[in-house]
Amino acid sequence: MITHVTIVTTSLASCLIKINSLTECNNNRLNGSFGLVGTASVRLTGVGGCTVDKLRRFDLTVISSYKPDVVILEIGTNDLFTDAPEVVRSAIEDLVHLVFEYASVLVIGWCYVIPRAVSHTDSAFFHQRAIILNNYVRVVLEPISGVFCWEQSPSK
Repeated sequence: MITHVTIVTTSLASCLIKINSLTECNNNRLNGSFGLVGTASVRLTGVGGCTVDKLRRFDLTVISSYKPDVVILEIGTNDLFTDAPEVVRSAIEDLVHLVFEYASVLVIGWCYVIPRAVSHTDSAFFHQRAIILNNYVRVVLEPISGVFCWEQSPSK
């Protein structure tokens, strides 16, 4: 059996780190295999710099056309530069429900936003917003059956 996984990302480099780290994940809801058996076929989709709204408007049909069993969302980072964490959380929550509805997936994972390196001029501002967003999204997504939130350590 082949499990079809679609990773929606706005950063290919970050995505590759996440793919490699999935086998080391200690998330009890994830259990390393998403509760599925067999080989995984992984597709990447997304455009660097996209916001959650743009992904919803332009990529939802692409995600649905892949007919994935699992969707991993590595999204929200770009939104934090212009939108409040509360607004981004709402957009992510809406997207998760739309992906379940239109793509008929079994599992959706959302990757926590990783704070910027200290060398960035906006790092303190962004770091605070990332912490708030991660907490907000975790609170609204974790109770949803078939959803997990995954935190990637910035040092890995």
